[in-house]
Amino acid sequence: MLVPVRPQLRRHAPVTVAFYAVHMPIREFFGSTAARRLLVPVLIAGALAASGCGQDRVTYTPAHGSEHSTASEGSTDATAEFSHADIMFAEMMIPHHEQAIVMADLALTRAGDDRVKGLAARIKAAQQPEIEKMQRWVDTSGMGDMHSAMDDAPMAGMLSQQELAKLKSAKGAAFDRLFLTGMIAHHQGAIDMAAQARESANTEVSDLANWITSSQTSEIDEMKALLATLR
Repeated sequence: MLVPVRPQLRRHAPVTVAFYAVHMPIREFFGSTAARRLLVPVLIAGALAASGCGQDRVTYTPAHGSEHSTASEGSTDATAEFSHADIMFAEMMIPHHEQAIVMADLALTRAGDDRVKGLAARIKAAQQPEIEKMQRWVDTSGMGDMHSAMDDAPMAGMLSQQELAKLKSAKGAAFDRLFLTGMIAHHQGAIDMAAQARESANTEVSDLANWITSSQTSEIDEMKALLATLR
């Protein structure tokens, strides 16, 4: 299970990445837990530094009645700005959420415990609208496809193809344990990623990042408690 990346680890992450890269074969390094913990914060932190230059922000007008409206109450100004870091966050979180939905769909048909099925249904119901929201940011910003430079970077907490195949082949109680263990790590990875966007100047982005942090922290606690009853 992944743990949150500590501030001191973030400060020294480039050096740590270099150390691992030198001491491990490249292919092994990029598939390692160390890479999953270190590369995502480094990539987003780099974008945050770049966005501070003030030359890479675009305006976006959210739809009327948007859940995370950027306008203050009573204000007629509904415009907000997305930075490169905001869009990088969205483009990294979208596939992360998509895998969570794949896992949730499996649970709906393969889980043995109704509590696991209920949890999976809630995860899917929450994350599909978030994907749609973030995709609108990407499409409207004109800064899409920023992820192409990091296509090979492992996403924090995501299951490998081998882990996903193992989950697909399991059923009943065995599936329940694999699903809960995998989704706990998956949620923790999302929380680590969201930490980089919680202080975004765009309130839509910061609201979503904070919501991901609070809701998925609560679900982690729920899954840990549920997992304990299955053992």
